[in-house]
Amino acid sequence: GLRVVTTFDKKAQGAAVEAVRAEGPKSGTEGLRIGLAAVRPGTGEVVAMYGGANFLTNQVNNATMAIGQAGSTFKPFALAAAVEQDISLDSVWNGNTGVTIDDYVVNNYGDNNYGDITLLQGTEQSVNSVYVAVSKETGYDAVVDAARRAGITTDTLTPVRSVALGVASPHVIEIADAYATFAARGQHVDYTVIKEVRGGNGGVLIVVDSSPDQAFDSNTADVVNYALRKVVTDGTGRTALGVGRPIAGKTGTTNENKSALFAGYTPDLA
Repeated sequence: GLRVVTTFDKKAQGAAVEAVRAEGPKSGTEGLRIGLAAVRPGTGEVVAMYGGANFLTNQVNNATMAIGQAGSTFKPFALAAAVEQDISLDSVWNGNTGVTIDDYVVNNYGDNNYGDITLLQGTEQSVNSVYVAVSKETGYDAVVDAARRAGITTDTLTPVRSVALGVASPHVIEIADAYATFAARGQHVDYTVIKEVRGGNGGVLIVVDSSPDQAFDSNTADVVNYALRKVVTDGTGRTALGVGRPIAGKTGTTNENKSALFAGYTPDLA
């Protein structure tokens, strides 16, 4: 007798499924998992989700249950921690590969050397050596704290030297929810798939509280948003220009592409 109202939007859900069908790889897919989640900034409402091709053959939801290393989608949390400590996007860092930081040898993707570059350039090109150095400067605990405030809840998140490189393994939906925090100018709401539950007589039994918390100062979020816009316009996320409207985001890959992600957002959707 209950009437459960979800947050899912039929049109958005259809678009999510179609996006995976159209853009997902067609060969070499043995063992491949694809997960997608779309979250409304400011409300935490999950409007669409892709958890897998067929629940009857595989009961693991790739958006909410499967895990994989987050890769460079974690760098914005280190960036937020840096901005909070007055580290400027114009600050200059060593962008070469193979540098040693806290007895940890940091290699860039493709072993690329960038020389001395700004934090903004290091963000645009996703330079590992810059971000390990930045996270050492802020303190690895500060990166963890920023990720937690944004919405990352996984217990694999620890203050290690490589924390900014995304060695933690959150769920896809956590990353979408965390990026929604930046889209909402620092306001975080826990994601939800339920709007309300009514009883058999029509009375409201449960209403989900979507009151936001100010996880980051709006000015901090604005700096992160600017940098992640530049990732799309001038950096590793250029493919997202195909959306045809202003979008911010971050790519993320791990060793041997064991996991590969893109987290992106407009003010309306993460």
